Amino acid sequence: MVLVNGASGGVGRYAAQLLAARSVTVVATGTPDDAERLSELGATTVVNFAVGPVADQVLAVHPDGVDALVNLVGFALADVPLEAVRKGGRVATTTPAPDADALAGAGLAGGMVFAQPVRETTEPLAELAAAGLLSVDVHSVLPLERAAEGLGVLAAGQARGKIVVTLGD
Repeated sequence: MVLVNGASGGVGRYAAQLLAARSVTVVATGTPDDAERLSELGATTVVNFAVGPVADQVLAVHPDGVDALVNLVGFALADVPLEAVRKGGRVATTTPAPDADALAGAGLAGGMVFAQPVRETTEPLAELAAAGLLSVDVHSVLPLERAAEGLGVLAAGQARGKIVVTLGD
């Protein structure tokens, strides 16, 4: 069982789908507006991060904790729901927190992961998307001259999917 903290974002949506496709039980964070969409992507439980501590909500449903955490949000250790992960569990994070000392102190293993836009990574994902096995939400399609507008939407956290920038007609 894996908790995807930040499942309603672009990377989190992919993580939830890819895990569910491998028959992993997915616990996802999101808002009530995200719940139906995250369930359709394979999440068995959706935790509303806005109503209280994520770890407390996860443990209320899964008292033994989850086996792993994919953490995509929270730059301070207090923002990362490590308490939801059982001792001996694994954590993969795209944020600077938690660091190796914090993970070791919690009895967990793992660390930061970095995306590498290389063919070996992107090609299988593109093939899954082309085959309809990986859902890609598109928030908007903008011409290049409006790309800054799209960046503003992203920065404000208002994008519900990818913003596609076109380079020509």
